[in-house]
Order: sequence, then C-alpha cells, then structure tokens
Amino acid sequence: MEKKLAPGVVQAESTEELDESYRGANYVVDSPSGRLTLKIGAFNDDLEVLLRLQNVNVWSIITAHNPASRLLTPEENAVRHTELTLTINQFGFQHYEGYGACPAGDWPHEMSLFILGIEREQAMELGQHFGQNAIVCGDAGGVPQLVWCTDAN
Repeated sequence: MEKKLAPGVVQAESTEELDESYRGANYVVDSPSGRLTLKIGAFNDDLEVLLRLQNVNVWSIITAHNPASRLLTPEENAVRHTELTLTINQFGFQHYEGYGACPAGDWPHEMSLFILGIEREQAMELGQHFGQNAIVCGDAGGVPQLVWCTDAN
C-alpha cells in the first residue's frame, strides 16, 4: 500500500511491501450465508459451502478503489465502485459486496466485489481496467490467491 504523508499525497511502497500488505489483508465478503473473511493462501470452509450453493467453481475479488495504491478521496472511490458494479452487472455476473481491510488499520477499507463465475483472465483484465496492482482469485477446493495485474510480480 502507499503511505499517507498528507491529504492527497502518498509515497509508494516497494513491490515487496505491496505484496506483503496485500497478502496480509482481510478480504471480507457479505454473502447471503453471512459474512466471510478470506485470507490469501488460507482454505475457508464457509467459502466452499457458498460456492457449492451457488454452483460455481471460480471467483474473484476486485476493487476499483485507490488505483495503483494511490489514495483517492472517498467520493472518487465511490464513483469508481459504482462503475465497477455497473460493469459487472453488464457482464451478468452474480456478485456480493465486500471490502479489503488492512489488519493494522493504516489504510482505509476498500469496497470490493466478490464475483462468482468469472474466469481469472477476465478478472485480471477488469483489474487492469480499474488500475489495480492485483486482485484475488480462487477455485472451488482451493485457497484465495493474490494475482498481480501488472508486470511488477
């Protein structure tokens, strides 16, 4: 993530620091079965139940907030989240609201969408379209994976 120096001014962290921040984040999904908290590399039984109930094998989490880990205003992020939601609706994917949260609390929550049935390649394209460094993807029976959308990793 980026370090906030003053309102609207940030200093980019190294790729390694970004990777560590993304891997340490909590990815929260508000599903019809209840709130899920996903972690990169950690199996989640409740996620498996949700995937079975929805009859899907692939999923992704994408945010439109703070592109390239550059802190935007809440208003700018809200507009971007609406655009992402409209895009996902146009594609016809079922999705649930969620957010990414830094456990240390030194970065604001980022609204995101948990998108059911989207293939990794299409999710990466959407992440790139919205200026994201990385997204989270997974398969039924697997663990959430951090997938870089840039050439950084």
